[in-house]
Amino acid sequence: MRAHPLTGPLVVLGGALALLVVSFLTWYRVDLGAISGGAQFAARYAAQNGIATSANAWDPWSTLAGLVLFASVATAIGLAITGVATRARSMGAAAASMGAGAVASILIALHIVSGPQPRHVVEVTGWAWVGLLCAIVVLVGGFVWWDHTQHPVAGARAVG
Repeated sequence: MRAHPLTGPLVVLGGALALLVVSFLTWYRVDLGAISGGAQFAARYAAQNGIATSANAWDPWSTLAGLVLFASVATAIGLAITGVATRARSMGAAAASMGAGAVASILIALHIVSGPQPRHVVEVTGWAWVGLLCAIVVLVGGFVWWDHTQHPVAGARAVG
């Protein structure tokens, strides 16, 4: 893990950017066939009234949850870019990256488990699970960054 000082910040950056991209894909889908009373009627009604039958990570969440997720992703991206650009081994930046990854992971896991209502017609797609994986990658990258900062490779020069 300690082979290269930029490994942690690069992993954090990759995970956070991937999470940002994946968050705009379809995380939830309404299974119109599960609606009693006629799937064709439900599909026609949804189409005529402009009712969405799918949602990305941002749509079904509350404003506060969306802001927390956005803050976590933005923090991870900002810290990682700073860490890569300055090559600084900062305990604070590494710990904040781990925190951002942990917050995003917990928030996404809670939304996967609880999901939008009604649960019997709304399914969680694979992209939500990929989003959770990306958040975990940010957490692991923060740990790698922290580990390298705590235990620098022999002969490595401290910056910052």
